[in-house]
Amino acid sequence: MNGNIIKWRDESDLSRGFVIDLDTVSTGQLFKCIYAEPHLLMNAFSDAFLLMRFPPEEAEEHANELYATTRDQMDQFIDRLRAKPYLQIPATMSKH
Repeated sequence: MNGNIIKWRDESDLSRGFVIDLDTVSTGQLFKCIYAEPHLLMNAFSDAFLLMRFPPEEAEEHANELYATTRDQMDQFIDRLRAKPYLQIPATMSKH
């Protein structure tokens, strides 16, 4: 999972951090990792922090905080999409 969803900002300098790789991860994978199987994302975050040489306890703490932030941001994004009005066009509408 780590190789699929996490991308290093600079592979030659891991201290620069990492991001969720939205260029290659599918929407299904993203939703699965955030909502259905959050341990996969938290493990990926924790592994990344460990590779950045954080102590294990600190890596786990940062991973949990980052997961909570990620889920909160996704929840807000979904709420904004739900709140957007849209125009329904009936499927039987005749063309002019």
